[in-house]
Formats: sequence, structure tokens, C-alpha cells
Amino acid sequence: MNKELKKFTPRLVWFIFPYVLISVFTVLVFYKSGEIFWFKKTITAQSIERRNFIYGAAYSNLPNNFRLVAMEISSPKIIALGSSRVLQFRSAFFKDSISFYTTGGVFKRLEQLRVFLESLPEESLPQSIILGLDQWWFNAQYDSMIKIKNDLIYNKYSWIDNWSGIEYWQKFYSDLWHGKIELKKIWANNYSDVEYFGISARMSGFGYRKDGSRAYGNIISEGTTIKSRIASAIDSAKSNSGIFQWTNSIDKNSLNELRILLRFCKKHKIAITGFLPPIDVLVWSELKKQPAHFPHFFNLYNQLFPIFRDYGFHVYDFSNPENYGSNTFEMVDAVHGSEKSFLKLYLELLRSDTYLNQYSDSTFLKTELNKTKGNFDVFGNK
Repeated sequence: MNKELKKFTPRLVWFIFPYVLISVFTVLVFYKSGEIFWFKKTITAQSIERRNFIYGAAYSNLPNNFRLVAMEISSPKIIALGSSRVLQFRSAFFKDSISFYTTGGVFKRLEQLRVFLESLPEESLPQSIILGLDQWWFNAQYDSMIKIKNDLIYNKYSWIDNWSGIEYWQKFYSDLWHGKIELKKIWANNYSDVEYFGISARMSGFGYRKDGSRAYGNIISEGTTIKSRIASAIDSAKSNSGIFQWTNSIDKNSLNELRILLRFCKKHKIAITGFLPPIDVLVWSELKKQPAHFPHFFNLYNQLFPIFRDYGFHVYDFSNPENYGSNTFEMVDAVHGSEKSFLKLYLELLRSDTYLNQYSDSTFLKTELNKTKGNFDVFGNK
């Protein structure tokens, strides 16, 4: 038996060794690059030390409570609240004395916004909120499609959550094989004025800045990809799918949820400026061909205006970017405007909503906008 065991043991070791090697290498790469065990380091770098630190994972999304912890630490005076469509607001839009944070990237439906605010301690609530309201949040078909069991939990982050993303190790090796990942960038430690953490951030500069905004890095220059995403959105509008599902009415439950959110803000003396985010002009034109299917795009503002008015707040319709001086070339995709597009949107807000002028210098912002040469970035990664 001992002789057989001696013969079997080295065979077993050699059989297991490649798997152990791959496992150890994978964990090291994911750890070093910031794909796992990133939460504490990112919060420390961005919210406490206020470093120019961009975090962008390739194989996982921000957990619900990342924005909550950042808000608790920084307690900004003004925030942008909404889905990924508010990630283009920048701290540079506001005076240096005004602390700002954008919470986008974790919310997929209206109810989540209220629960997020309710989860914050009183002292961390902002003075003002720029509220982005995705049009499809008011389509009952969409809302029922995306509800998740635990998507209203914001105050839990366990040790096991540090490993989120490691389950996509096979995708990592596929990307490595196809040349999408350069190992030398993963192991690099030295940066100039910007630190990148996470594989997406290190490979392409794509990630989240310390003010919560999204840095698109070099993927924003991929014109072919942008065009294909717009074409895909047009197909969705034609075929009754995705965020462009058809409906014949605006969801009353969503309107009631909005009232609850505004009531909460009124009670806590939080000023609200709401807006409907832009849709690419080409997609907007397609929606106009069949308006009966999209009342939540074309009739929504008329429903929202009296609700905001009842609470003493304002709401604006920027669904068509041409209405605030932007265009299809300044869109990142079918439903996300670029930083330049959103600076134009914000300047229009400053003209329309005088309350916001206490936070920003419109003359400075116009000067910076006029200096911009491209269609996307204005302030870079400052």
C-alpha cells in the first residue's frame, strides 16, 4: 500500500499543479489589478485622501452600497442622483467651495433612489439634488422586468463580496488570449497625475473618478462602436424590446413613487432640480414615428411638471439634445450624453433655474466650453 501511495502521490501533485498555478496566478492578477479586494482601497483613495484615482473593473459592477459609503464620508452639498445617465456631471461644473458627487451607476429604477436617500444618515444628506429621471422608469413593463430581490439593500458589504468578479476568470483568460489585456499594465505602479485601478481602468482609462463621474478613456473615440449602439437602440425601438419597450400609458405607480421621493426631500429641506436625460437625435426621430408606443417619452414631462410644482421644485425636459444646443456627435451612445453635452445641459439649467447659480460660475463654464476642441471631454481627469 505504501509503495502504491508513493507512486500515486507525485502523479497527483503533477496533476493538480497546473490548476493550482492557474488559480494562484488568477488571484494575484485580480488582486494586483484591483478586480477583487478593491472596495476599501478605492474608498480611501477617492473619498478620504481625495486622490486623482480612477477605479474601473472589467468583470464586476459597483455594489449598491459603494455610493452610500462615499456619500457618508464626503457629505457633499450637491449631488446628481440617477442612473448611469447622470455620470457625466463633474465637480468642475461647480465652484471650488461646493462639494459635489454624482451617484450614478448603481440605480436601475425609481424606487432605488428614495431607498438610497433613506439609507443615508441625516448629516450626510445633500442640500441640493440634480435628479435624472430615465424615461423608461415610467413604463410598467420595464419596471417589472428589472426588479431584483436585493436591489434595495445599501448598507451591507461582506468579506465574500471582496471576491466579486473572480467567477469571470475564464473571460479574463479569453481577453488575455485575444490581446485585450496587457499584463505589463496590470503590474505597473507608476503613474503621472492619475492613478488607475481595475483592469478596465488600466487597459483603457474607463472607470469612476473621485467625484463619482465616469471616465470613458479611449473607448469614447471608437466611432464605429458608438454608431452600432445607436443602430441597436433604433432596432429595439422598432421591435418592442429592452429599454424601448412599448406601452400605451405612463405608469401611475412610478408617478406615486416620485411623489414619495419628492416628499422625502421636501421634509429634509433638500432642493430638487429634475430633468429628463437626452436621447440620441437619430433614436429620438425613430421614436417620433410611433409616438403612441412611447407616451413615457412624449407625454411624460406634462405629467411630471405639476408633481414637481406641487412640492415647490422644477423639472426640465432635455430628451432631445438639440433643445439645449447639443447634437448626435456629442452622444457617447443612444442614451448617454458626453461630458461636453452635459455641460451644455447644465448651462441651460443655470439659465432656467436661478437657484443653481449659487453653486456655479456660468462665465467660467462657458469659457471652458468654448475652449473645447473635441466632441466629448471638457475637463479631462482633473
